Amino acid sequence: MAQKRTPLRVVVTGASTGIGLGIALEFLRQGDRVFLSSRSVHKLRHRDAEISEHLQQGNAFLHPADLSKEDDVRSLMRAAAEQLGGLDVLVNNAGIYEGASLEQITASHWNRIMALNLDSYLWACQEASEPLKASQGAIINISSDAALRPSAAHIAYSVSKAAIDMLTRNVARELAPHGVRVNSVQPGFTETPILQAGGMSAAEAQVCFANAATDNPMGRIARVSDITPLVLFLADASKSGYITGQCITIDGGQRSFATR
Repeated sequence: MAQKRTPLRVVVTGASTGIGLGIALEFLRQGDRVFLSSRSVHKLRHRDAEISEHLQQGNAFLHPADLSKEDDVRSLMRAAAEQLGGLDVLVNNAGIYEGASLEQITASHWNRIMALNLDSYLWACQEASEPLKASQGAIINISSDAALRPSAAHIAYSVSKAAIDMLTRNVARELAPHGVRVNSVQPGFTETPILQAGGMSAAEAQVCFANAATDNPMGRIARVSDITPLVLFLADASKSGYITGQCITIDGGQRSFATR
């Protein structure tokens, strides 16, 4: 008889839409207990029927927070560890995508992107390190293939994502002796609301997606469902227990075959 699987205790940041919500739902579907956090995550209670059902069952927990603020990140991690009775998996996914060229960048633009895209990951990793040592758990940082290529129009965003990957490698090196695995996932263009959240109109976002699909060897951009299986794989020590310090790209071969 197969041994009954022990539910994982999971935190997902940036979980109100897109990749973060998709990841949280997949953990919930496999029977795990999940803390979902973002500034507007409370809206899921009435907007997403599946999340509402998991809330009623006591498997999902909504924790609104401004993750660009260190205190909010630390409060989130402490609340999750206390309510879940520990922690097995941290998925750092919070982020914003705003464009600005070198001439356009301001201190407020730079600091806003770094605070959410990078600093929140650091504070979450730091606060989660002790409960994850106890469980020999995993951290998965959602980066981007933007970490691999320069962009004149999105300097701060690309730099923040490259920094996430180096943060991943450094934290992995420090936590490996304690049995904690730390990896990053670098999605290519993915069909999510992030462009519109960064100020694009729906029409502009669709044009951007269409251009990216044309330029991709597989002829399309990524779907959220392309990203979530790798995250769940990296969270499962029985399948990925010897993988740490890796930055794994999911982009339909875009970087491998790029000619420009």
